Amino acid sequence: MQIMIVSNGLPLKSSPLLGIFELDQARALKRQGASVKVLCIDLRSVRRKRKLGLEHGVIDGIEWYRYAIPLGNVPIELYELVGRWALQHLYRKVYKKNTPDIIHAHFYDMGIIAGTLSKKLKVPLIITEHSSLVIKKQISKRFRRELKKGYASAHKVIAVSEGLQKQILEHTGVKSIIVNNVVDISQFEYAKKQHKGFGYIMTANLIPRKNPRLLLEAFIKVHKEDKDTFLGYIGDGIERKYLEEQAEVLGLKDSVHFYGRKGREDYSALYGNYDCFVLPSNAETFGVVIIEGFACGLPCIATRCGGPEYIVDESNGMIVPQKDKDALAQAMMLIKENKKRYDPNQIIEKARSKYSYEFIGKQLFNVYREVMK
Repeated sequence: MQIMIVSNGLPLKSSPLLGIFELDQARALKRQGASVKVLCIDLRSVRRKRKLGLEHGVIDGIEWYRYAIPLGNVPIELYELVGRWALQHLYRKVYKKNTPDIIHAHFYDMGIIAGTLSKKLKVPLIITEHSSLVIKKQISKRFRRELKKGYASAHKVIAVSEGLQKQILEHTGVKSIIVNNVVDISQFEYAKKQHKGFGYIMTANLIPRKNPRLLLEAFIKVHKEDKDTFLGYIGDGIERKYLEEQAEVLGLKDSVHFYGRKGREDYSALYGNYDCFVLPSNAETFGVVIIEGFACGLPCIATRCGGPEYIVDESNGMIVPQKDKDALAQAMMLIKENKKRYDPNQIIEKARSKYSYEFIGKQLFNVYREVMK
């Protein structure tokens, strides 16, 4: 089976997290025996530093092609027009003698761009949605129209969580199916804890939507009760400076650690120094970082914000309300006090069984076979 994945980014040096989920999905499909090519239409502004024009490479045996055109914040009609032109130009360059069996686009805007090509080639179009904009309960009429336009050409729309599935239906009337995001579980391993005290770790872009301030505020309450607790942040962003300054002002500089951006290959070693993963986001369509924490044997505390409440249960952590520092602090203390009830091996095995390359790859193949009948 030949699969053409359409994305808006690739995890290259200039943007290591952009398009990472799309690449993971490509890896999962390749392991199922598919021939996969990733076509990337990068229409970000010129401020996003990267090589412009056409570019080609190979990652883990998967060919990728990128067409970078610096558009940025332009009228949506121009964005879609340029995107369609760029994808068709890239397609002619990549597929000279054959035609893919499936076009699989990620996000509604890439669905709009890929829809014209899908109709022209008479090739089924699948759209996986995982935009945090879609999981909001209130959206504008204009955005609602764009979503409907994006999904109109799709033979199947995939949501990465039950929460997102519900919002897609509410916003557009489209009935989607659920295929969770895939995680390369093999990159992670359980590291037996050698440290004293109890540590909490957060991995995310340090931006307001992820609400890293809430975690610091909750940790302050926890640390007052137990001085042997400590906190770590993996990631970077506009909130980091504030967090570092607050930690120093409050005399927590030795108890709150900032590691900056790290690759997945670093997570296992770092997580071995911590006991609980925390994700206090205001909105998440899924929560891949939670699964990565599970793969290292960490229980998780997350907010009820769209995706995590369908991943975290009483066997592997706790769910708390959004923006509630008291509830978060209470959960952090409860996890610490009851740490023996969370079996690392059981947490790891559950992650392997539900989110691995093999499991998600097979689910996607079933979707493809259905639309190709």
